[in-house]
Parts: sequence; C-alpha cells; structure tokens
Amino acid sequence: EILSTQPWNAHALVSERYHKGRVFLAGDAAHLFTPTGGFGMNTGVSDAVELAWKIEGMLKGWGGKSLLSTYFDERQPVGVRNTMEAAHCFDQLKKVMIHGDEIDDEGEIGQRLRTKITEDVKKQNKLIASSGTLLGYRYNSSPIIINDESVEPPDDPRKYVPTARPGHRAPHIWLNDDISILDKMGPHFTLIYFKKAAKGLARLEDTAKRIGFPLKVVYIADSDAVKLYDCHYALIRPDLMVAWRGFSIPKNCSHFLDIIRGEK
Repeated sequence: EILSTQPWNAHALVSERYHKGRVFLAGDAAHLFTPTGGFGMNTGVSDAVELAWKIEGMLKGWGGKSLLSTYFDERQPVGVRNTMEAAHCFDQLKKVMIHGDEIDDEGEIGQRLRTKITEDVKKQNKLIASSGTLLGYRYNSSPIIINDESVEPPDDPRKYVPTARPGHRAPHIWLNDDISILDKMGPHFTLIYFKKAAKGLARLEDTAKRIGFPLKVVYIADSDAVKLYDCHYALIRPDLMVAWRGFSIPKNCSHFLDIIRGEK
C-alpha cells in the first residue's frame, strides 16, 4: 500500500561561472550531482581546498594578479567531468530499477530479463570502484601549471594511474612502513628533490624568500620514488597537485615562480 510519494528530480548541472568579484562558488553551489557514486562531496571538498590556498595567497601578498581567476580554469572542467560521470552512473543504475513483477516471471520472459539485468549490474562496479574519478582528475589547461609535454595517462573512472605529470595529484609512495612521501609535504608549496648535489636550489630559495613565496624544500632519498616521479625536482602545491617537475632548477627563478603564483 502506497501511503505517499515525494517527487525527486535528478540534476546534472554545472555553473558557467565560479566567481564574480569577491564572490566565489564551491560545492553544491557550483555543481549539482546525482548521488550515485558519491562524487559531490569529494568534488566540493577539492573546490574548497583549492580556493582556500589561493585566497590565502592574496591575503598574504604572494598571490599573483591572476591567481584567483585560475580557480575557474582548474575546477570548472573537473566539475563538468565529475557531474557527467555521476549522471552516467545514475543512468546505469536506473536501468535495473525500472522493472516490476515481470522480473519474477518463471517463464522465458523472466529468465531473459534476469539475464540482461545481471549483465547490466556487472557494468556498475564503477559506483564503488571509482578511484579514477576521485583521484585521477587533472588540470590540463591551467595557466599556473608548467606542462612538461609528457604522455597523459588515460582518464579511466575505475582506475587511478599514479603519475607526477604536472597538473595531476602528487602520487603517494611509502618511504618506509610509517611514512608516505605525502607526509613530507608542507602546508604550502613543497619542492622535493631526489638529486643530492642540487644546483640552483639556493637561488630558488632566495627568490622565494624575497617575494614571500612560502616554500618548503625536502630531500627524498628513495629510488622507487625517483622512478615514480621521473624527475630530479618536483614542485607540489598546497592542494597536493604537481605544479612543475624537471631535471634542473629553472635559470630564471623569478619568472618561474611568477607563473606558479599567477603573476604572469
């Protein structure tokens, strides 16, 4: 016996603008998801983390004139990506929830229907196996990421491919039983380096200090980490995204940091 019904509309909407003047959108104010997959909270938290460090940069004076505008450049494409993935998960789930009593039919019709539903359900594992969606987002078009022209890994919703390619999340690796490389990161920018004789490092630190750019420098002596990061140096942002990597410190440190902090 049906006592009451409450209509509900599934949304798949992303704002065309994420900020105007001093007003910024994040989370559900910027994008409306279907609940399938549970991507809305993850995407909203990532919005807030990114916006927080960029606002801090402006308040403390080291943020460049274009830093806040890059919030849209980086997060809106991810909002579209994740919203579409949630909508696709919803459509897949809906396929197996539209049948009535015919699913219990003991004849050929019921058997064919149950066989089809079984196959459809197998395709829905990305609702719970979604590490690619949650961790594999990337900022390919960001003006404050220095691309190294390396090959981009597939953007597979089911599978996360760890990579230190600029614009991707800094990949985790255990340095020992208790310490992840991510535990070495500071609250602001972190330059990790794997080559002990680091030429130009002092020049970069001096430049950062002069402009008030918050930089922590960490030496990592781990051969597996070197292979994973595939570089001698990597600059990690406060949101744990790789801003740059390379095999030598840039000669023009001022220009380099101006790009990273949105001054160029």
